[in-house]
Amino acid sequence: MPGYFIEDGNDVLSVYETFEKAVEHVREGKESVFIESITTDGLDILVQIQEKYRTKEEVDGWKLKDPNLKFRNYLLENNIATEEELVELEAKIKNRLKMRRICKKIVQSLRWNLHLKIYLRIRKGDRKWKQS
Repeated sequence: MPGYFIEDGNDVLSVYETFEKAVEHVREGKESVFIESITTDGLDILVQIQEKYRTKEEVDGWKLKDPNLKFRNYLLENNIATEEELVELEAKIKNRLKMRRICKKIVQSLRWNLHLKIYLRIRKGDRKWKQS
């Protein structure tokens, strides 16, 4: 089985190119492939944890490897996107994430209220499942 190694798994383009080769290999009907990569998962969480156990220089080094920042810089340097376009896109993403968190809280609240109503009805001896 052929294998691929990605030196910097935080480099979006390097990961994309490697997977493109691997997918093409498999689609040609050849055998499966193995891909290994050196990367971090959840850089924000990693940095928070590392600040307790790592030097400031080490933490700053990992922050520079942030895949979002690296890809953002690539888009700007190669005139693929402007600063304004990226700021607008980032704002849209933040809004969607905020709305998702709000919706999740609403659903959790509704679920809790429904469970509470069911519990109270059972406790009162109301075995009928009618809507109130």
